[in-house]
Parts: sequence; structure tokens; C-alpha cells
Amino acid sequence: MTRLLLLAGCLAAVWLTVLARAATLQVDREELRAAAVRQRMRATRLDPRPGSIVDRDGRLLATSRRVHSIYAVPNRIDDADDFAAIAGPLLSLDPESLAKRIEERSQRQFLWIARHIDDEATHAQLRASLPAGSWGHAAEWDRLYPQGAVAAHLLGFRGVDHEARAGIERGLDEVMTGVPGQRLSLRDVHGTPLARLDHVAEPATDGASVALTIDAALSAAVGHELELAMQRQAPLWAAAVVVDVRTAGILAIETRPNFDPNHPAGAVEAGVGHASRTAIEPGSTLKPFVVAAALEAGLATIDEQIDCGQGERLFGQRLVTDSHDVGAVPLGDVLVESSNIGAATIAERLGPDALHRTLSALRFGRDPASGVIDAGVGRLQSLDDWSGYSLISHAIGYEVTASPLQLARAYCTLATDGHDRPLRVLRDAAETPATAVLDESVCRWLRTQPLRQVVQRGTAAAAFDPEVDVWGKTGTARKFNPAEGAYDDDRVACVFAGGTPCETPRFVVAVVVDSPRRGGQSGGRVAAPIAVRALKAAVALERRETSKPSPEQPPMQP
Repeated sequence: MTRLLLLAGCLAAVWLTVLARAATLQVDREELRAAAVRQRMRATRLDPRPGSIVDRDGRLLATSRRVHSIYAVPNRIDDADDFAAIAGPLLSLDPESLAKRIEERSQRQFLWIARHIDDEATHAQLRASLPAGSWGHAAEWDRLYPQGAVAAHLLGFRGVDHEARAGIERGLDEVMTGVPGQRLSLRDVHGTPLARLDHVAEPATDGASVALTIDAALSAAVGHELELAMQRQAPLWAAAVVVDVRTAGILAIETRPNFDPNHPAGAVEAGVGHASRTAIEPGSTLKPFVVAAALEAGLATIDEQIDCGQGERLFGQRLVTDSHDVGAVPLGDVLVESSNIGAATIAERLGPDALHRTLSALRFGRDPASGVIDAGVGRLQSLDDWSGYSLISHAIGYEVTASPLQLARAYCTLATDGHDRPLRVLRDAAETPATAVLDESVCRWLRTQPLRQVVQRGTAAAAFDPEVDVWGKTGTARKFNPAEGAYDDDRVACVFAGGTPCETPRFVVAVVVDSPRRGGQSGGRVAAPIAVRALKAAVALERRETSKPSPEQPPMQP
């Protein structure tokens, strides 16, 4: 009996062990099945659509569209030469080079072979000609710039992988990029998709669009003027900035040489955006601020005579010359005639402290725009670093540097009766309160008297146009040669800054043409005509806009 009980117990233990093992195997099988499913699941990144960029009227400056890119699966290609012989001609690729790339990566599962091929006919030919599983296509975003080269240096561009590379694209990339999502799919053991599991996917969140103060039509007109200057004068570069005085919004900011952001390889050859990033010594365009400071301090009067001598005068050990004999003239004619001697005479009355304080208040040497623009800051040395020559040099626009954008901001201060505020390029950004910098009555006198006369009968008379009421100042600054440690006699920066109209300015412009090699070498003959035509274009566009019914603000384009 004892033996039977022992045998029964052993049999029960064996069965319990078998049953436990069976249960364990069942659990393991379920886990293995789940693991197998997980191994066959693939998560594909869903890239969000980047936001668009539009001008002040809603015209598209940059947007994105879906295109397809072609990839090969090297470890599923039996004969790289045969594959390349078919795919190469269809994708405009060299078959020999394509075959070599595939063979070098024969163990891989993925190789891009053509990007942004938005041609359904090509896709159909590839499907008909290549073995299934040896290739595929993936949807990507392609950046388009519908206005071509307009505002290219400002906008920047995106690379083939849609990464922001420069300009507004890079500066506002975080705003415009959006949030990626993901899509899950089930694949077989070879990696071939079997089903999409959209119910567990995470959708992408598209990026926000951005509206600029730029006017695409005006920018195109200004760019055309710069193109003509490049052809006629053959300078190193040319740049122009046009600003809406009422809002401090930048309407046009153009540089030549230029590039088309639809083909960003040309950006390297075009170089930097000189309108905002390259600083030059502005020459005589600084003289109005010297006169303004002296008038405000009570060190000069508008009706006094300034003795500008007979073409040259010593200031200490510094010999200052004029391009012609000016003689004794009213204060305003120091600007009309652009007399270096007259400006130096007034600067002597001011002294270094007062002149440096005025230039600093006008933000020379500091960022001229609010945030987004990749702007240079020019140079205004500390007063402690001024030499015995610096007072006279600054009075005639040397030893201080400014970009066209900085110069435009300074002249906006004259246009707004002495009030300074940052220039801006985002249409919907909050306007920054203005700071009083110069005397209101002095600014008004400068605009309506001497600076108007500069264009009508002075150094910019070659640009005079009776159809547009322009005020401004020319500058012709010799270029410093670091290799020689001296200023060149045959290289100058031709400059003009001003605005229209004289009484209540609506627009301000700054133009720089650097080192023209033919067709004249003066701000009045080279830069001023460009500036006047740019202002005339701005006035014409404003008239067309105001003659239309006033619609609501255009919606942001997708």
C-alpha cells in the first residue's frame, strides 16, 4: 500500500511538472509572438510642414510642398550594374557611378539615390522596370521661393534635408519647424511593409507661418536698380534699404551680387548680405548729424556764415581738403556743398565728447534692428580710444563704420523729427516706443532746407527728379587698404541716404555702391540716382495701394 501511494505521488508530481511546463511554454509563446510582432514594427518619422513666409500683403516668399525622393535597397539588389543601367537614365544619373555607390554599400538596407523627384511619370517607369523591394520612394518637404531672388539674403534658404541654413529661415526656424510625429507599420521578415497602423500613430504638428514687413514688389524694383548698377558701374557690391517711416518696418533690403534660394548653391558665390552685414565708412552722410548736434547745443545758427576757405585748411596738424573752393557760405550750404572744412569747423566747436555722444545716441556701433535680422553692428570706438585726429575724422565720416541698414536707421531719426527706434522686419511684432535723440525743429529744418537743396542743386543734383520731393545727403568715402595701411585714391564707397517727402517723410532709403570701376566715383552720381528711383517706386506703389478699396488684412498663406 505504501508502495502504491509513493508511485501515485511520483506520477502526480510528474503531471504537475508537465502541466507547469506547458503553461510556461504557453506564456513564453505569447511573449515570443509579441516580441516577433514588435520586431516587425517600424516607426517612420513624420516631418511637419514648415511654416510659410509672406510679405506685408500676404504674397508668398517661401513655402513648402510635398515631393518624393528615390532610394535603393542595396542588400536586395542582385546585380548593381543592371539596376543602375535602368535607374540611372530615368533619374538623370551616371549608371557607372550609381552602380559603384550601390556596390560599396551592398550590405545596407537604404541608400538615397535621387532627391526631390516630383515626376509621376518617372515613378511609373521605375515601378515598371525595377524589381519590387530593390527600391522605394519617400515623401519629403521641398522648399519653394515663389518670388525667386527677391529678398534672398534676408530670407536665407533651406538645404536638401530642409534644414534651415541662413537668414530668416534660420533665425525663426524654431517657430516655423513644427513638431515631428511618427507612423507605425508592420513589415515582413524582409522589411516589406504589410500594413500601416495609423490608429497608434502620432500626427505631426505643422510649423507657424511668418509675415514680414517686406514689400515683394518694391523689393523687386529696388533689386532691378541694383542690377543695373552692377552692370554699369561694375562695383564689388551694391546694397539698398527702404524703410516705412511710420512703422520702422523694412520694406526692401537688397544686395547684389544676389542668388536664387530655389538654387542655394549660388549663395556661396553671392557672398554675404551686404545691406545688413557689411559696414563701410559712410563719409559725408554723417555731416548732417554734426550740424544737428551743433545747432541743438547752441554752437551754431542757421543764418550764420561758415568760412570754408579756399579748398584746404589745417586743423592742428590735420590737413583737411574740399573737392572745390567753397568759400564763406551759410550753415546749410556746408551740407549742400558737402564741405569737409565746414564740417570740421563745426566739429571743433562741439568737441569730442558732444560728437561722440550724438553718434552713440544714433546707435552707430550697435545693432540697428530688432532681433531677427543677421545684422552687423559697425564700429564706433570708445571715446578713450580717439586720437588727436579722431574728432575731425568722425565729422567727415571716417573712423566710424556703419552698414546700409544702420545708416537707414539714423536717417529715420531725421525723418521722425529726432525720434529713434529699432527697425523691424516682422509685420506683426509689437512696435517699440521711440526715444527722442535730436531736436525736432532742427530735424525739420535739415530736411526741408539744406538736405532738400542737396538734391535740387547740390552734390546729388544729377539725381534730381521733379516728380518726387527728396531730401538726403551724399557720401564719397575713400576705402582703406589694410595691406598698404593707407586710403586708396582710386577706390571709394558711393553713398546716399535720405527720404521723401521733405515735410512729413513717408519713406527713408540708404544706398551703398562699393568701389565702382566705371561710370563715375561719387555718391551723387552713382548712389543718389538709385536712391531717388527707389523712393519714386515706393511712392508709386503707395499711390496704387491707397487707390484700391481697403480690404481687411490678407490672411496668412499656408
